[in-house]
Amino acid sequence: MQSRTVSWLPYFSVIIIFLIIWSGLDFNGLYGQDSHEYLRYSKAIKLFVKTGVDPGNFYWPKLYPFLGAIISYSGLSVNLSLQLVSLGSILGAFYFAQKSFCLLYKTDGSWFLVLGAATQVYFIRSGIIVMSDALTTFSLMGFLFYYLRFVDQKTTKDFLLLTFFGLIAVFSRYAAMPLITIPILHAIYLLVLKVPLLYRILIITIGLLTSFIALFLNNQALDLIGKMFETWSVLHLFQRNFMFDSFPQTYWVPNGIYMLSNFAHLGFLSMGVLLLFWWKKWNFKLPFLWMGIIAYLIFIGGIGFQNQRFMVITHLWILVLIFPAFEALKLWLGQRKLWWFFISGVVVFNGAFFYYSFSKTFAMHRLEKEIAQEVLKLDDVKTIYAFYITPSLGSYDIPNPKIDLWTEEIEFKEGNYAVFNEKQFGQNQRVMKNWQRLNDEFEVNSIKNLPKDWKIYRIESLKIEVSSSN
Repeated sequence: MQSRTVSWLPYFSVIIIFLIIWSGLDFNGLYGQDSHEYLRYSKAIKLFVKTGVDPGNFYWPKLYPFLGAIISYSGLSVNLSLQLVSLGSILGAFYFAQKSFCLLYKTDGSWFLVLGAATQVYFIRSGIIVMSDALTTFSLMGFLFYYLRFVDQKTTKDFLLLTFFGLIAVFSRYAAMPLITIPILHAIYLLVLKVPLLYRILIITIGLLTSFIALFLNNQALDLIGKMFETWSVLHLFQRNFMFDSFPQTYWVPNGIYMLSNFAHLGFLSMGVLLLFWWKKWNFKLPFLWMGIIAYLIFIGGIGFQNQRFMVITHLWILVLIFPAFEALKLWLGQRKLWWFFISGVVVFNGAFFYYSFSKTFAMHRLEKEIAQEVLKLDDVKTIYAFYITPSLGSYDIPNPKIDLWTEEIEFKEGNYAVFNEKQFGQNQRVMKNWQRLNDEFEVNSIKNLPKDWKIYRIESLKIEVSSSN
């Protein structure tokens, strides 16, 4: 191991960033619909433990919201508890990354973790936002470390631990399945080779039962995976224009380039282009890990949309495998007395890009809070029809019943409210179909202009009744 100061650098960097954002910017980790849904379900789980009220179905694996609910019994809010799960998971992921570096390269790789992860906005954001990405990353890094040690030492303990962390990863994010499948099959093969026939049968039986239980408890897994494979196409690797949820999406690059974000995207690895010069130094002695990564990236590339969150969970895996290239770059810079200049440049650049990118995140977060504050001023608790910000209204304790405009066959009623941004979602066919029907059937009046073209509407008299009375 290197000196204690260097070893603690990744953790120190993350905690400082967290404290600045949490206290200085008043950011509560809620950004986008998914984070609000995790918070909602975590609260529902806590209510279920107290009262027995069924928390209902949940689209994603339930481990992350479950942990948030359990930690909240310490007296913390559910929201803060979920943030702490994310923060602790990132720190834990760095711990297993360092142990993996030590196992493979006899060094903790702290500088690479600082420059390639702790100061990279797209990665470190997962430790700040209320989402399951950081927990999945932690689980996968635990899986990676015990896989590496199992391949080296072939102990049953390491096999059980890698299986345990693999299950945690799947119970945190379904997307972990294609990443770990090939390495875990390799581990099972190695284990089967060293035990008698009876134990082989027992291992395979337990493995099948465990897989079945995992899918059964993740009650939405098969449905979600099935939908993803229905829309998966190799042609998507060459496309950058998609129709996603009835809404056209155009991205900067085709999926085939986007899926390589971990290697060179400014938000993931700003120095990645430099490491390409030493690509022959990458660790290709672990083919089954590379196969898992390739299978995962091709799976992600074939989906008909892009989301940088998909790349978070593979990032530290890739850093572990390409670390020798960083060591070669470090040696080259050291020989030219450019090492500290390089560190300063990367940190400053990452900081600037962090500010640029996170300012958009914080702007959306602030907008959600402002909209919620205005909705709270409504003098009754009639139903609110909304889109995109619907989950955030629940997170900020809006008492009104809420119906998302994405829902089909909505029965609109006069006297209710709508919160909508017609300019932003004018191309979403499914939502605009409902919005247009609402305006065709009712008098809809804008009662409050909000920032960024959002408005609060009141649904007045039914047009059909007015025309019939005439």
